[in-house]
Amino acid sequence: MMKVLTPEEASNLKAEPIDNIWLLQVPSVGRGAGSKLALRRAVLTVARGWHGGAVAIIESALGPELLGAPWRVSFSYDGCDGWVAWSRIGRIGIDAERIRFIPEARELTQQYLSGTAADDLMDLDASIQFTRRWTEMEASHKARGGVLGEKHPTANVPLTICHHRHQDVIVTVAQ
Repeated sequence: MMKVLTPEEASNLKAEPIDNIWLLQVPSVGRGAGSKLALRRAVLTVARGWHGGAVAIIESALGPELLGAPWRVSFSYDGCDGWVAWSRIGRIGIDAERIRFIPEARELTQQYLSGTAADDLMDLDASIQFTRRWTEMEASHKARGGVLGEKHPTANVPLTICHHRHQDVIVTVAQ
């Protein structure tokens, strides 16, 4: 089950446990250093509301880690909004992308998306399909702690994939 929370809803949850996968949307953070800081502040505000002040986020080789709380987190940006996936069950990865025409879709498909036909990626349906596959690949790499383009030791371990469409954004979570 995946539930989307606004920052206000998340901060009002206080001590309620997180079940399975929860999404937090942080509107209008953009991209870059400021957006990274804004997302981490939102996560810390919610986590400290649930567990008190002894919660911190560190950057590890496997991605961001939440210390002092029993959840895993993953971050993504769709160009405007920031997204956070939370889970109590193992590693988690998230990717969010706006649906749009991508001139390099054919090349990216051939390079990264094995099993996807690279033909006719010019219409909206193809853009949606490409965005779903791309976000699935990115979220899976994050969940495994891998880097895009590198084969990860757990690459053959199945993941649960959840897609959420929010207006013109596809948000995919892998666990």
